[in-house]
Amino acid sequence: MNEAEHINTVSGSVHGQVLQARTVTAETIVLHAPEHRVPVPRQLPPPAHTWVDRADELEWLDRLLTTAGPTRVVVTGLGGVGKTGLAVRWLDGHHERHPDGVLHVDLNGWSGHPPPATAQVLAGWLRTLGVAADDLPGEVAELVALYRTVTSDKAVAMLVDNTRSAEQVQALVPATARGTILVTSRNRLAELAIAGFRHLDLDCFPAATGAALLTGLLDEDRQPIGEELLHALATRCHGHPLVLTIAGAHLAAYPRRDPARLITRLTHLAEASTGALDPHELSVEGVLQMSYEDLDATTARLYRGLAEHPGVEFTAEPLAAGLDVPVAEVGRGLGRLVEANLVTETGDERYRLHDVLREHVQTLAGQDDQAKRLAVRRRMIEWYLRRAAAADKIINPFPRRFSPVYTGLDTGVFAAKAALEWAETERANLLAAQQVAADQGWTELVYQFGEVLWNPLRPNYTAGELVSSQFLGANAAADAGHILEVVCRTRQASARPTSATTRPPSPSARLP
Repeated sequence: MNEAEHINTVSGSVHGQVLQARTVTAETIVLHAPEHRVPVPRQLPPPAHTWVDRADELEWLDRLLTTAGPTRVVVTGLGGVGKTGLAVRWLDGHHERHPDGVLHVDLNGWSGHPPPATAQVLAGWLRTLGVAADDLPGEVAELVALYRTVTSDKAVAMLVDNTRSAEQVQALVPATARGTILVTSRNRLAELAIAGFRHLDLDCFPAATGAALLTGLLDEDRQPIGEELLHALATRCHGHPLVLTIAGAHLAAYPRRDPARLITRLTHLAEASTGALDPHELSVEGVLQMSYEDLDATTARLYRGLAEHPGVEFTAEPLAAGLDVPVAEVGRGLGRLVEANLVTETGDERYRLHDVLREHVQTLAGQDDQAKRLAVRRRMIEWYLRRAAAADKIINPFPRRFSPVYTGLDTGVFAAKAALEWAETERANLLAAQQVAADQGWTELVYQFGEVLWNPLRPNYTAGELVSSQFLGANAAADAGHILEVVCRTRQASARPTSATTRPPSPSARLP
């Protein structure tokens, strides 16, 4: 063979280093894989667009940093008073104290949705801190122990939002003297004082601060509103930050309307209300009802339709499927709801409702025809089933399938990487969709979810999630006499080799 006949070929996917040589004479060659760097987590929700005051509370939190030991605080107050906003603003201002990251979880305390499982929260945080999914134990107690080990030498912060009970927090407290944990709740959670938590209660704004918030929400080119009127409106809203924010959005959206008429309208709504118990509730109810009445019919239907979504966060596509309208129309409607401060945009075309607003949506939806509500809800669930099935086919196209949903399925919506990313982003909604289907008795949807979620959830699944999905699927298939009972039970048994995950999660495995 002459020199010209030497050929070097590399095929397939190669990650890292490639050695090219004519002749290798060394007996041992050591190649080091590139170091896998985990990005420092910064999981806080977006900060409030307009901020006023709370200087005393921020200073009080600053003083805690000068004391020895970890910083542990429970921030309490009415729904919508700004607990999360305060926590986010303060933590954003102290990134240098938490170089190892800032973690966040919403426990859905007043959202109408179940809280995430303890194992789900811990496993998600541990993966974020660099622990490989394959190294996560199956037992909740072992996850807690690993979490405390991993955080023991880290300067990390945690924001635990919308907490109902002290018991929910105990497993999430990091074992580090350099750590910070802020908990928000409508309840005082006095039991956490034993664990060293300090208490900070947020009140509504005085009239002057409320007027300043309204001013910050208005466009500069809007006709100025006199201080007296702003103070009167702030007083009518009882200084409630969420109510003031929605009232400010109303003034910004209708710049030609007289603020005095707005105050009169809110007064009449409050006087006509029979359901609220105190002035703050009256102000919330009045502003929300006024904002709802100002929506066009299409957007009002979309707003009520949010009550039927199975999860906390949502996008336009499942809403469009449920309401049987074009996605573009829903996108425009969500934009109008964001402008009215009735919906919060959390990321790239992802949205959520504040807990107070979710309660309002549920009340409004309760007045709709219940059969039509169920039809909307089912179409949303079926959308998640079809999209999850498409992701499943892209992730692993080879196994034989048994669910009808795969027939005529359009898989063109995903590339392989995008399918995995979508499944991870929508994990909570997919699991919630299957649970809603089970609660409604939609048996054929439940067992199909058992099949379609197996591959999408496996790469980063947490203790109990995969098993719970297969358990629901197996039981539904058994009720229907479908072959997927065998498939789901086999998968359920193989999900984890430990006893804790070869049976459905116990109630203690979920945050109360």
